[in-house]
Amino acid sequence: MDGNSLKFREKRAATRYPVALFVEFENGSGWTLDVSTSGALIETHQPVLTGSCVAFSVQISNQHADATRLYCQGVVVRVEQAGEVWRVGVFMEAVRFLAVSI
Repeated sequence: MDGNSLKFREKRAATRYPVALFVEFENGSGWTLDVSTSGALIETHQPVLTGSCVAFSVQISNQHADATRLYCQGVVVRVEQAGEVWRVGVFMEAVRFLAVSI
């Protein structure tokens, strides 16, 4: 069997989009590396355990005087250490949008 006959099976349910958004956790912060409708890959200095529940928020600004804060809750499905940072894959279970004035 040659290497071309083995096919990688994609497990992701949604397309990922590379975007850097500042993320705030209860005990720290980080940046998204990519997001989708069902999850996010976040880079942070705080170690997180696979299988743990996490809650975080992201502020999405626009050109006007208002912004939207995205509140997310999910389960950590993947953790990789990359030097001094951790890359944390989160499957989103709940998302709530809230308009805020900035």
